[in-house]
Amino acid sequence: RAEMCGLPATSSQHLPQSEMVTRWDELTRHLLVVEFERYAEYPDLQLNANYIVFLFLILVLWTMSMLEEFRSLAHWWRVLLGSPALGVEVFTAAESDETSVEMSNLTFAYRMLNILLSLGPRTVIFVTILYFGTLYLIQSHSY
Repeated sequence: RAEMCGLPATSSQHLPQSEMVTRWDELTRHLLVVEFERYAEYPDLQLNANYIVFLFLILVLWTMSMLEEFRSLAHWWRVLLGSPALGVEVFTAAESDETSVEMSNLTFAYRMLNILLSLGPRTVIFVTILYFGTLYLIQSHSY
């Protein structure tokens, strides 16, 4: 570490009284801070062409893994906001004494309940995970 970062310099710092809120803050008021001589000499070491290609591939894989959930959400939004197609069988009879069940109508109450309790939260979670996951991957500066 000394060859790359230089020699460490240790200093003692004290948190101001305004930062002391709990009893435990008083115990951790005195901090030891270690700074290395040459920490600023390598600001762009990890942001080379190899890392940028690696980051791009990871972002593509991340987005592709999210596409399955996107397709599922898009399918359910189409079903709940549109009208069901004719002849969609929910249950197909396997025996002669059974009857097949066809979906013919979705009530407005069922649609709203499903959107509010299932599809809406799933969509919000999907968008949040996609946004913050991508943001996290972009902000990382090393492998």
